[in-house]
Amino acid sequence: MTRWQRYWFAPGSRQALASLRIAIAIALGLTLWLIGTGPDEVDRAARARLYHPVGLLHLLGGAPPPAALLAALQAIAWTAVAAMLVGYRARAATGIAVVAAILLAAHAEAFTPSWSHTLNAPLLAGVALLGARTGEAYAIDAWLAARRGAVATDPLTVAPLRRVQLAVGLMFASAALIKLASSHFTLDWALSDNLRNQIVARFDMQGARHTAAADWLLAAPWRWQLAALFNLACQLSPLVAIASPGRPRLRAVCGGLFVMEVLLLGIVMGLWNPQWLPLAAAFVDWDWVRARRPVGPIAVAAPTRGARIWAAAFALVLVTTSLAPAALSQRLWLYPCTNYPMFSSIRAAHPYGEHLPYRTVGQQIEVLIDPPLTSAQQDRIDGENVYRRFFRLRDPAALRDALAVIVGDAHVRYPQAAIRGARLWLVEQTVPAYPAVARVESRRIGVVAELDGDAFRTVPGTIPGTPPEHLVVAGEAVTVTTVVDARGVARAFAQIE
Repeated sequence: MTRWQRYWFAPGSRQALASLRIAIAIALGLTLWLIGTGPDEVDRAARARLYHPVGLLHLLGGAPPPAALLAALQAIAWTAVAAMLVGYRARAATGIAVVAAILLAAHAEAFTPSWSHTLNAPLLAGVALLGARTGEAYAIDAWLAARRGAVATDPLTVAPLRRVQLAVGLMFASAALIKLASSHFTLDWALSDNLRNQIVARFDMQGARHTAAADWLLAAPWRWQLAALFNLACQLSPLVAIASPGRPRLRAVCGGLFVMEVLLLGIVMGLWNPQWLPLAAAFVDWDWVRARRPVGPIAVAAPTRGARIWAAAFALVLVTTSLAPAALSQRLWLYPCTNYPMFSSIRAAHPYGEHLPYRTVGQQIEVLIDPPLTSAQQDRIDGENVYRRFFRLRDPAALRDALAVIVGDAHVRYPQAAIRGARLWLVEQTVPAYPAVARVESRRIGVVAELDGDAFRTVPGTIPGTPPEHLVVAGEAVTVTTVVDARGVARAFAQIE
């Protein structure tokens, strides 16, 4: 047997596969719960302007799926996940649950400029489990088979377990590899002010309150740099587990680091992902835990050609999408296959060994409303995931649609208020150098677009004004045009070139 076959098709046990089925069913259930707890106070008709199909949604056309179809998918998904959990018709239940969950997750991501990665790992684990015989232990299927006297005795392999490990592990390992690549495979991502600025950007630019752990880390450079190094180690640990199939203790340690990474992301950054935690089961050798010896069949039949092709194709797609640039992976139909570039760019100024101010460009949304928004309401606007990166839109029609979504949502959320429109500002955001207080200081550069009643204004080419001025703001080329409206009010309109 070749090394490839020994890795993928070594003997497996029914108990280990059943444990994995239960863990992934729990992860899928938590994923469905997260999808179902999305924002309700939004103008769904207005948001349809932002819709772009993701993954399998391309098969349903260019318009958002009707509400009745989404409701039916939710009912099907929950039913299939429940059947998967208890092991009733486990193979079919797994396939139905995974496809329905992918469609629902794709719909949840189909209104943002780029999809996030909170839902991907359980979906990828579910795909990896497709076709596996997971209902032959800890399952209603096994109980029914025993009653019929049809207990299975033919051998199983670890191939499904290996696929799940690869699916979960590569997503997290790619996060560390992209961070290292962004610093040219040095430790600049960790041994700089990067994590300090990442933390400040995560909270202050999104109108969120700092966690206690975040404030503790921001107090001293050694704290955020040590935390950044530990983050890299935790994200690389699943890769170590994947490469250590015969070392259960080491793999258990790697699974523990995986759990710590998930928990610390919530404790420090306030980004809680409970749907990831059950996936640590992929790095536990359940036979070793139960008996310190193999349980079940110890012989394995030669893998079929189909099994070898499935293993090779799955590994190829995962490795390719995990290492591909984010812009490319999100243009493909392969959702939820993706890399994990979150927090991967270096938010620090050269030279990285010094404490220097960090500057970037961003946006502020001003809702034209009477009475004005409270600070809590403005924080909610600033933290709205769908609105992020509106300031990088270039097409006037797309900008008008974006502002129409903001206005529509505001009408739904604040029905008693007099809402006239919305204005999108381009701002320069600066994080002062340590030891100054870690906070974001914003300076308005100009208006990207505004919608006031039926009047829409933006640049380029739609507003007469002074000749454009070309600036460099936080490393970005920006065009600024000053316009005087009919009331004699001068306003600068700005866009990134």
